[in-house]
Amino acid sequence: MRLWPVRRRWSGLATLPTDDLLITEDLLRRNVEDVMTVRDRQIQGRAIVFRGDLQVAPARAVALMLVCEGLVPFLSPASWRHVFERALRMSDGQLRFLGLVGLVAGLLLLGIVLL
Repeated sequence: MRLWPVRRRWSGLATLPTDDLLITEDLLRRNVEDVMTVRDRQIQGRAIVFRGDLQVAPARAVALMLVCEGLVPFLSPASWRHVFERALRMSDGQLRFLGLVGLVAGLLLLGIVLL
């Protein structure tokens, strides 16, 4: 089963990194170093791959996410049910917008916490 409608063909030739890619790599490295200790980085075409060790155990991050997800149904199950009933009536575009808002809010909060 193909997930993408178009197949990309990768050339085996290594290209030299452009200035934009190097600036992006530096910015990404500074952000990634908050979460992991970078041991190695590779530029593969237009992708930058970091390898290293996480500073936060994945189990701890998942556990914290589950605690946050469980707070609202525990404290107010009726309002939680009401929110899901309203979400079932929303269009895909509205749900995507809410997902984007939640994503941006989470990233901003993460940025504030890590500063």
